Amino acid sequence: MLDSDCKSNLCKNLQCASPSCNDTVKNDGETDADCGAACKDLAKLCGEGQGCETGVDCQSGVCWAGTCKAPKCTDGVQNGKETGIDCGSGDIDCPDC
Repeated sequence: MLDSDCKSNLCKNLQCASPSCNDTVKNDGETDADCGAACKDLAKLCGEGQGCETGVDCQSGVCWAGTCKAPKCTDGVQNGKETGIDCGSGDIDCPDC
């Protein structure tokens, strides 16, 4: 039996296994392997370069073209070190709020 034989995309000991956010497989609504909003755990949000459907899947809050992007001072989201949306981070690129 193969992983692809299972609805969960996960086969262990020749049996289909229940999906989880710790099984190293993209399944059960995850937008990348073991990450995304479907995991219902802030520690399991996807990092930069991982797959996403919307910003709620990403640590940065920014999903662009199906990929989580790093926080920037022009992304329209309060993230990174910002104290407001795209401002107040003390970064040269971000204006004061």
